[in-house]
Amino acid sequence: PTDECLYYYTKGDVRLIMSVHGDDNLIIGNNLPILGEFIDFLAANYEEPSVQLWPTNYCGAALQWDLPNGLVYKHMAGKLQQSLEKLGYDNLRPVDIPYTADLFESDPGSAPADRGHFMSGTMSFLWPSRVCRLDTNMPVAFLTTKNVKPTQQDVKKLKTVAAYYAGTLRYGLQLGEPNYQGDPFTLSFTGLSDAGHGTHSDGKSHGGFFIRVGDEKSYIYVECGKIQVITLSACDAETYIQVKCAKQLCFFETTFKQIGLTVLVSKLYTDSLSGIKYFLREKPNRRMIHSIIRNNFR
Repeated sequence: PTDECLYYYTKGDVRLIMSVHGDDNLIIGNNLPILGEFIDFLAANYEEPSVQLWPTNYCGAALQWDLPNGLVYKHMAGKLQQSLEKLGYDNLRPVDIPYTADLFESDPGSAPADRGHFMSGTMSFLWPSRVCRLDTNMPVAFLTTKNVKPTQQDVKKLKTVAAYYAGTLRYGLQLGEPNYQGDPFTLSFTGLSDAGHGTHSDGKSHGGFFIRVGDEKSYIYVECGKIQVITLSACDAETYIQVKCAKQLCFFETTFKQIGLTVLVSKLYTDSLSGIKYFLREKPNRRMIHSIIRNNFR
C-alpha cells in the first residue's frame, strides 16, 4: 500500500487501484476481466450487496456496458423509484418538463410546509441531478435553497420534478464515443468554455466550461460560476476560463494515463478569437491588452 487506505496491484500492463475508507471502497483498473475477477473474489468472501451487483451499480447508478463500441450507459431508475415511493410521489401523473413557469417566483401568502419531508425530497433528488440527470439540475438546485423555510408552493414545485422523474426513469447519460472503432481503453477529452464580462452587479464576470469524452455529447464535468478575480475585458474573462478548463483537462489526462489508459491530445473550444490567439501566444491585438498587462506586469 502507498498509504493506509490506498492499494495498488500491478502485473505487466495490468493495474488495479483500490481505496478503502471505513466500510466503503472504490476500485478502478485498466483490465475489465481482471477487475471482474477481483470483485467476484470480494463478493465471494464478504457480504457486501453493492459488490455483488457489479458491474450494474455504482452509488445508486445502474451501469450498462457496451465494450465493443466503447460506451457506458448510466441511469438511476431504481434509486429514483425508491425515492418517489419513500416520499409518496410514486402515483403522480408524469409531466414533460421538470418545472413550471413560476419556478423562480415566490408567493408570500403560501402556507408553511413540512421542512423535514421537503428537505428529504430535495436531498433525494440532488444526487441523481448531479450524477446522470443533468436535465433536472437547475430546478433541484434552486429548490435546495428553500430547505430552511419551505412553503406549499415549494412543495408543488418539488412534486413537478417528481412527476417528471416518474415519466423519465430510464433517462440517463451515455458515456463514450458512438460507433467507436478503436481500443475501448483509449480516451480523448474535449473542453468547451465561455465567459461573460462584467455581468454581475459588482462588475465581476461570469464563466463556465464543460468537459466531455471525445467529440460527442458525453459530458463528464461541468463548472460554472462567478469569476472571483477582476477581469478588465471580455478577452480577459475568456482567457481565465480557458485556463481553468485546460487545467481540468490536464488533470483528467494525467489521472487516466496513470492507471494505464491511452489518452489522446485534448481539444478546447471557445468562441473568443482573441482569447484563442492569446492562449496560443500569437501576435497580440488591442483586445488582449488587459490580459497581457495582467500576466507581464505584476
